[in-house]
Amino acid sequence: MLKESWLLFQQRLYMDWGGGGDATNVEAVRGGIFAAKERPFFDPLIVHIAELSQLDGLVAEVSNQAKALMEQFWPGPPLTLVMKKTSTGS
Repeated sequence: MLKESWLLFQQRLYMDWGGGGDATNVEAVRGGIFAAKERPFFDPLIVHIAELSQLDGLVAEVSNQAKALMEQFWPGPPLTLVMKKTSTGS
């Protein structure tokens, strides 16, 4: 189901549902994903990116250690990094 700036979908592997949207679009995040999941704003979302430049405006800082991990493992197997969002981030 596509609704304006966010997407609701069923995950076949987990027999569950998920939601996705543009992490840079405040309405998609707050009015779409958080509202649909009835999720409190202090409970962060996962943001998937394809390249380092997509972090601009999303995270406060990318450490040298994180950059080294990205350079070593991207593209390739999934790599999870936890970073502090910007104060203006959704």
